[in-house]
Amino acid sequence: MTFVSTSSSLYARAARSVRAHPFLGVAIVLGSSMHAAGHALIAAAGGHLARVLASDGPLGNARSIPLPEALRNVDPLLVLGFVGVLAATAKLLGGVMAAWAEARVAGEVGAALRLELVDRLLAANSVRGTRQNGHGRRTAALTAQCAHV
Repeated sequence: MTFVSTSSSLYARAARSVRAHPFLGVAIVLGSSMHAAGHALIAAAGGHLARVLASDGPLGNARSIPLPEALRNVDPLLVLGFVGVLAATAKLLGGVMAAWAEARVAGEVGAALRLELVDRLLAANSVRGTRQNGHGRRTAALTAQCAHV
């Protein structure tokens, strides 16, 4: 899960993390698309609803796109309500999916950055090595030096 950094740019680190885990990139794009589609559908349903409420006419007129044949026997306001609920659901699920994937990428980038910072800090000072490997070794070496500070 860790990756070696060759660039100090956070954007480059995030791009490497997404390349290492392509499903995170797919989740970010799909979630953002669902969220945007939810916005668009809510705006469309709200526009139709505002037009119906502002006039006493039917939902569709000569300038509107006609409803599909299957929906012509159903109350148009009920259809608008269902479209609004589906749009809000798509927006919610897309936002959650994108936020989850972005948090995973940010967590990996942050963890790698913290380890790099601790490695640089320990390399700048003469610190006696420990018998532990990985993150535990870094933490133990850093903690051992706290008494000298």
